[in-house]
Amino acid sequence: MFPRSTVSSRSASPQSDEHQLLEVRMGTGAVGGGSFIGVDSDADSDGGLGGVSICETKSVKGEHQQSQQTSATQLAQSERTRLAVSFVYFIFCGVTCAYSVVFGNDRMPLNQPPLRDLVFDLVSPQFWALSCAELILIVQGIVTVVIVTLHRNSSIILRRFLFIFSTLYLLRAICLFSTTLPFPGGDMECSHSDGTPSTQLGHLLSVYFSAGISLFSPNKGYCGNYFFSGHTITITLEYLTIHQYSPKSCSLLRSLSALASLMAALFLVISRGHYTIDILGAYYVTTRLWWNYHALALNPALRNHHRHYPPAKEIWFPLIQYLEHNSANTPETNELCVNLNGKPKLKLCPPLLTTR
Repeated sequence: MFPRSTVSSRSASPQSDEHQLLEVRMGTGAVGGGSFIGVDSDADSDGGLGGVSICETKSVKGEHQQSQQTSATQLAQSERTRLAVSFVYFIFCGVTCAYSVVFGNDRMPLNQPPLRDLVFDLVSPQFWALSCAELILIVQGIVTVVIVTLHRNSSIILRRFLFIFSTLYLLRAICLFSTTLPFPGGDMECSHSDGTPSTQLGHLLSVYFSAGISLFSPNKGYCGNYFFSGHTITITLEYLTIHQYSPKSCSLLRSLSALASLMAALFLVISRGHYTIDILGAYYVTTRLWWNYHALALNPALRNHHRHYPPAKEIWFPLIQYLEHNSANTPETNELCVNLNGKPKLKLCPPLLTTR
């Protein structure tokens, strides 16, 4: 039996009476100035209000938490699947490009003079510069790996990088299969194969695992793989990743990366490792694909209403839609995180690399 002060007879205001009855049943009614805790699980005799039990409330909360955990598990599984697809695509494009390098190396004429190049006419060959360009590539690569690994959205950034990197090298392989430019005049000795499958397979594996970097395979040189420059693709992608995904406090790091990338491109030309057109072509194609991809990735409206957007005609657009299916639910914040004892601790750039 409820206290007389909280349950009264039907008055002229039925809404107020029902409101008091609901407060009592939900445990929020006041009794003598204090708080009343009570639950009525029976339905109202008039059929207007039904009781709500604590057990039912806890059950609803438990089902909600379980639903959230299930959704998180499904999302994580979906992310792993998309990342695996990116890796498979990366391996396929890498092997294709490695074979195109071997193919172009065997087709390149040895006695043909280099093409005319403006930088070649102005600057004498500086063969030491190729090693400097590759050192810049390696150092920037390490910085890029650190940023991607520590980023709070590392899996999303990694699959984006793999897709863009792989697509560029697939386009490069098509160019190398199509046209072989003459040797630009560097100090590299070209390693021609005898045409047997075993020799070509050995050269393919050498190119693939050395990533085309001469510092990793000093005894073997592969020529004929000039347009467009694979070194410039990698260096430009490293700079774009650092610029796009490093925290705002790393402005000095972004400036150093831009300067180092420009110097590496200059070193590639003066070392006679590439023609100038190889550098310019690689920069143009890399930046267009990067900005086009991120325009779609960061704007779900453009990605979903693809019939009204010109990039939807591109052959890889369906793959972009698949890879970025859940990206709209992930905040695009550039924070570098380190997990210590199971607790994420944010770490931005060190004070020595920050500017006000």
